[in-house]
Amino acid sequence: MNAEEVKVQLAGNAESVCMMLLPNGKRRANEWHIGGVSGEAGSSMRVHLEGSKAGLWADFNSGEKGSNLLELWRCVKNCSFKDALDEARSYLGVSNDNHHIKPVAPPKKPSEEISIPNTMVDFEGRCGAYLHEERGLHKESIREYDIRYKADRNELAFVYWSSRSKDSIDMVKYMGIEREGGKKKIYTSKNSVKTLYGKHTIGDDVSTLTITEGELDAISFHAAGVAAVSVPFGAKWESDSGTDPNMEWIQNDYEFLERFQTIAISMDMDDAGRRASASIVKRLGASRCRIVELPEKDANETFIKHGEVALREAFENAVYIDPDNLHGVDKYKADVHDLLYSDIAQGMPLPWANIPFHIRMNELTVVTGFNGSGKTMLLNYLCVWFASLGQRICIASLEVPVKMSLSYLIRQSAGRETPTSEEFNEGMNWLGDKFWFYDHVGKCSPDDVLETFAYAYKRYGVTLFVIDSFMKLGFGVDEYNKHKEFMDKATQFVNQYDVHIFLVAHARKKESEREEISKMDVKGVSEITDEAHNVMTVWRNKSKEQEIYELTQANDPDSVALAEDIQLSKFDAKFAVVKQRNGDGDEPMIKLWYGKGNRQFYADGTKIPVTYTKQNDN
Repeated sequence: MNAEEVKVQLAGNAESVCMMLLPNGKRRANEWHIGGVSGEAGSSMRVHLEGSKAGLWADFNSGEKGSNLLELWRCVKNCSFKDALDEARSYLGVSNDNHHIKPVAPPKKPSEEISIPNTMVDFEGRCGAYLHEERGLHKESIREYDIRYKADRNELAFVYWSSRSKDSIDMVKYMGIEREGGKKKIYTSKNSVKTLYGKHTIGDDVSTLTITEGELDAISFHAAGVAAVSVPFGAKWESDSGTDPNMEWIQNDYEFLERFQTIAISMDMDDAGRRASASIVKRLGASRCRIVELPEKDANETFIKHGEVALREAFENAVYIDPDNLHGVDKYKADVHDLLYSDIAQGMPLPWANIPFHIRMNELTVVTGFNGSGKTMLLNYLCVWFASLGQRICIASLEVPVKMSLSYLIRQSAGRETPTSEEFNEGMNWLGDKFWFYDHVGKCSPDDVLETFAYAYKRYGVTLFVIDSFMKLGFGVDEYNKHKEFMDKATQFVNQYDVHIFLVAHARKKESEREEISKMDVKGVSEITDEAHNVMTVWRNKSKEQEIYELTQANDPDSVALAEDIQLSKFDAKFAVVKQRNGDGDEPMIKLWYGKGNRQFYADGTKIPVTYTKQNDN
């Protein structure tokens, strides 16, 4: 839980918090009255307890005041902001954890120790002249950010320390002082981990952090008295396929970022900078992000031309993003253009060609079928396919342990029933970059699942989520109000986070499993399919299986040959879209053949395996 979320939780329990922090006070109407932050009885200090102003406080004797209870906690306890945040989390009974989510692969670290130049900046030499005279940076700030110098190549070295203690290094970025052919010469140390530059300068009492586009911009803000760090690679933003380079440093520095109440984004004042700002805000959360508008192209240029006062003013005047529900027509221009003229908004195609159905973001798809019909296996295969298109997936497999799910996924991604040792390692590495799991088997809290999904979206950039199955979400078959409540929350979730949820829901039993099913056969309340954007059915052709079994049992050449012919000519499953709210509204059906060994699904009986681990992501 980040600082902004803790602040909201404290405001919702304002009276209890005041009773704990300031027990000598008393409630009068909608305020807590106390003598001051030291806790003596009296009425010179007031704290709002309810409504939109809950947490607002002021001491009319000392002049101290604050906008939230986290600031009050810090003042009363006389501790750093970081310590106040940790104590408040403990008081609320929440932690800064990762819920049940587990990645396939552990976080990456530098594979070997990174060396750094020992030479510090010489202010009498070329390096010092460039930083201090040409770029206008204060000597104290240059020393604080620990800039080194590679004299033999005339290069600056920006050391990306992992923490304030400076006990390990994530990366070193080198920048040539002189331009070669009019271009900057920039490169990084080998096997680096992309993180924020300047974390070692951020003290425990900092509650507002500024993120800039470049290292010199961060140092410029520091000279203006503003705590600042820099992204590792300039302005990057989310691509049309949904991949976002910023996710690498957000993922690696997630715990560091969680502690800040407010984050000011100060990218360059060009189109690239604005697009990068939008991507970063989307991941860090609009409620705690502000955008810094600069009078010049970037922070360093503003610092050079207008001085530290102007840069400080730009920071102080940073604006919050407009409320989520308030937008003008221009907000939707690009989206509407895509809907009319582009394939981008059409969504992601399925692995079988020419099906008039695509998976789109901001939608929820119900997948239904009888027990044992192949819903989970087909959905796993679709996830492998979408991963090959560059998507990141989180699976809440509430009926199957993670290790079993991975055993299916490794076969499906490698295209082999028993991968070689080399193929296994290659496949696990491939899955490790693309899959995360909500690690719990059995009934669970639906709210915890969605909270974990939100965490996976924010930290890891996950865009596709699977819940398998609906009836493991902690409520019974006949608890219809809870069914509807969850569907409301799930559809709200996909709209808020620009993601897609696949929800597996079992079908009611019929007289025979050889009967095909429709959306009306889903167990539970009608809102499950009413509120879903799409409904897909999976039906297993058990008649074919029985026919082949009987022929192979006959054990004569003609019967075996006929069984082989049936294996090729008759399908194993039917996949059908029985509801499609958006797109063109088509409801296609396709016959599929199943590879029992590699668990892949094919559009014909030839069953030619696909090795997804060998393909390059789009």
